[in-house]
Amino acid sequence: MVSLPSWALLLLSLVHCPTALKIVACQTAIVCEAVPQHGGEAEPSHCDNLGAVMSLDCGPDRVILLTGAFYGRLDTDTCPDPDTARVNSTEYDQCYFDAMDLAESRCGSKRSCELKSCDYFYNTDPCDGIYKYSRVDFQCIPEGKMPTNNCQAPKPAYIPLQR
Repeated sequence: MVSLPSWALLLLSLVHCPTALKIVACQTAIVCEAVPQHGGEAEPSHCDNLGAVMSLDCGPDRVILLTGAFYGRLDTDTCPDPDTARVNSTEYDQCYFDAMDLAESRCGSKRSCELKSCDYFYNTDPCDGIYKYSRVDFQCIPEGKMPTNNCQAPKPAYIPLQR
């Protein structure tokens, strides 16, 4: 189960994933980037205060098995930019940071965890001037059992940002 605050964008893809244990739902959580107030870059507190926190929660006796994670933009429709003064901030759709290692260190094999969606949290800006989002694909599996991942998380094709 994914638990996100009401102001966060949440997409759940419930696709049945056969595993050695039983059928487990593949889930996708998406949260939009923190938007700094009055322009400028988001600082550490902005990640918390501006609604850019993603909470994954598998409940009792289940843990998180990550199948994919990135921070950036892979399409022009997910997370429209709330700052209408920024022009073309969602037009570029092939820039991202592979966040799998960071997500695994914070969430892998845990019952619950939090990830933030801002440059400060990932220590990078994979697409300067583009409004980004974080996406995590995962399964909640029985604790103590680590089945083979059978979920098909999207594999972003890296295309460098051209300016």
